Amino acid sequence: MLMDKTTLYSFYFFSLFLISTLLFSSCTAFEGEQTIPAYIHIDTILLTPNPDVQGSNSNKITDAWVYIDDELVGTFEMPCTFPVLKTGKHNIKVLAGIKMNGIASTRVYYPYYKAYTTDITLTEEETDTLRPIVSYYPSTKFVWIEDFENGGSSFERTSRSDTILEVTTNPSLVFEGDYSGAIYLGDSALIFEVSSLEGFVLPKTQPVFLELNYKTNNYLTVGILGNTPGQVVQTSVMVLNHTSKWNKVYINLTADIGQISDASDFKIFIGMLREEGVEHPEAFIDNIKLVTF
Repeated sequence: MLMDKTTLYSFYFFSLFLISTLLFSSCTAFEGEQTIPAYIHIDTILLTPNPDVQGSNSNKITDAWVYIDDELVGTFEMPCTFPVLKTGKHNIKVLAGIKMNGIASTRVYYPYYKAYTTDITLTEEETDTLRPIVSYYPSTKFVWIEDFENGGSSFERTSRSDTILEVTTNPSLVFEGDYSGAIYLGDSALIFEVSSLEGFVLPKTQPVFLELNYKTNNYLTVGILGNTPGQVVQTSVMVLNHTSKWNKVYINLTADIGQISDASDFKIFIGMLREEGVEHPEAFIDNIKLVTF
């Protein structure tokens, strides 16, 4: 079946770039004999997690992967209106697409978001509007969630760091709720670095992602610390660019975890090195989720 987890995982990792040449616009030309199409409109895709165990509903779903009767119609950046050469009653599945690692050229559907599915009746020249709502697959494991809402954090300062991770309640700085993590490099500080207090046992044969809301005026590095028998192996996975507004990123840790094959567990680290020309380096983080199957 299309939505089987094994199929999701396989397609996700081995067909990552196949869709880049297909239907990535709000309208697509037909090939061959022309017929009168029906139309489907999708403005946005909403996420409804269980807040008690799955955290915030914050997301950055940018694309709709649309299947009709289990056949891929295309991938569309939202909002979108696209033609369909079908009429009558059909089953529609919509998968929530993201920019993996925040990169536009790596648009994929997020493997942890369950597809929206419905039956609609298509009519020539008429437009049906879909309002997809997705949730996490029940099999998704939330290895770690840090939203700072207990007023503290599950991070610790590393030995290299000149400063600590603070927790702010300033409404102008908090993303949502009452608290967010705050990073400041004062006049004499050069390096900020923290790691998760806990080391996590993570699978090496399943996808592993880190979700993160952030804003920063200084490059921010996110990576892993692999605890191996002989040493701790530090790997920088992604450098987050400056953004004056809150952004969300889905960071794929899978390959980097797999490369440290003898690690018994992993910590997540976040670091900042003072950039030349940045007078008051600062960054804010929230809604950290470490997820896998």
